[in-house]
Amino acid sequence: MFAHLSDFPVHPAELARRLGNTRQATADLVQGLVRLGLLEMLDDPTRRGGRLVCVPQRGLQLARDAYAILLELEEQLADADVVDQLHGLLTNLPAIGTGRSAP
Repeated sequence: MFAHLSDFPVHPAELARRLGNTRQATADLVQGLVRLGLLEMLDDPTRRGGRLVCVPQRGLQLARDAYAILLELEEQLADADVVDQLHGLLTNLPAIGTGRSAP
């Protein structure tokens, strides 16, 4: 999820497109992360009734920590083939609640 978010707020429909999910599946995922304080929903100043998804400081810190852990794992593995396999496995994990692979 966080790999598909940028420094700028994004419309939920655009996030769904980036994730390769339905809007409803993405909305459910976003709402769960909002409840955990890892994402925020803001009013879209350019569209009446529109909403935007953004990453608050807590979510940014989580993403940074996860990336640091991944880099550390890669360093410990020290074998390019194993690192490539790890990337492949992580990329192809089933998306939560969809039964499909993650993009």
